[in-house]
Amino acid sequence: MNQSEDLLPGDKVTEFDETLANVNYFLNVWLLMILSLVGVVANSLTIAVFRQQGWKEGVNISMMVISVLDLVRCLLTIFKRIHGFIEIVSPSDGVSWSNLTTPNAEFLNVLTNYVTFAMLAYVSLERCLCVTLPFTMRSVFNHKVTITTLTMVAASVYGMFIFLFLNFDLEAVFSANFNATIIILVHSRFYHTHSAIVDPYLNIMSMLHPTLCFIILCISSVVILKQLQKSRDTFSSNKKKDLDNFKLSSSIYCSPTPNIRVQSSTKAHNFKLYHQVWTQQPVVWNLEPQTRESSNRQITRDETLSCEA
Repeated sequence: MNQSEDLLPGDKVTEFDETLANVNYFLNVWLLMILSLVGVVANSLTIAVFRQQGWKEGVNISMMVISVLDLVRCLLTIFKRIHGFIEIVSPSDGVSWSNLTTPNAEFLNVLTNYVTFAMLAYVSLERCLCVTLPFTMRSVFNHKVTITTLTMVAASVYGMFIFLFLNFDLEAVFSANFNATIIILVHSRFYHTHSAIVDPYLNIMSMLHPTLCFIILCISSVVILKQLQKSRDTFSSNKKKDLDNFKLSSSIYCSPTPNIRVQSSTKAHNFKLYHQVWTQQPVVWNLEPQTRESSNRQITRDETLSCEA
C-alpha cells in the first residue's frame, strides 16, 4: 500500500512521515490481527465455559452474550485486516478491500463495542442490586428478564448509531498512483443533506454513551466493594462470637463436676448441654433426684472405698 495516498496534492513526504506511516500501518494491521486471533481463542473458551454452566443464572447469560459480542468484534477486525495480505499480491485490490469493508466491518465493529459497553454497565448494575438487596432482586433478575433486557440494550444502541451507516457510499475511481481502478469512500447524499444535525449528534453520543456507561460501572463497583467489606466484617464478628461460644462450651465440658451423679443417659445429656450452650440458653441440669436410701448406700460405699485405700 502506498502510504502517501492520504496526503494532499503538493505535500512533501519526508522520511519521518514515511516511518510514522509504516509504524501506524504495522500497529493498525498486523498487531491488531494478532491480538484478534488471540481474542478469538480466548472468547471461544469463555463461551464454552459459560455454556457448560447452564442458562439458569442471569449473570452467566450476560457474560456469555458479552463474550459472543467480543468474539464478533475480533472476527470483524480480522476480516477488515485481510487487506494486509491482499496488498502483498495487489496493492490496488488491498486498498479496495480496506475501503469496501469499512462501512460493513469497521463501523459494525465500533457499534458492537458500544453495545458491549452498555451490557457491561447493565451487568454491573444488576450485580450491585443483587448484592445490596439479595433476596428481592435475585427473584427479579431471572433468565427471561436478562435476555429481554440485553436484547433491548443491543437494539437501542444500534438504533442510536444507525446514522453512521448512512453517511458514506462506495464509488469506483481510477487511481494514478496504482494505475488501476480502486474503490473509495465518499459522503452520501444523506450526509450532505443532514450533516448539520448528524455530525454533532454522532460526536455527542460517541462521547456521552461510553462516559455514562463508565460512570455506572464505577458507582456499581464501589457499592459492591462496600457491601462485600460490610459482609466480611459481619462474618468476622460472627466467627469471633462462635469461637467464644466454643471456648465456653469446652470449659463447661472439661471442668470437674463433684457431688453430681450423671445417670446412664450421658450422651443425650451432653447433647442437650451443648445445644443449650450454643443457642445461648441457660444451662439446666436435669438430673433425676436421688432417694435417701440410694444416697445413703452411695455414701456408705464411698466410705468403704476410702477405708480400703
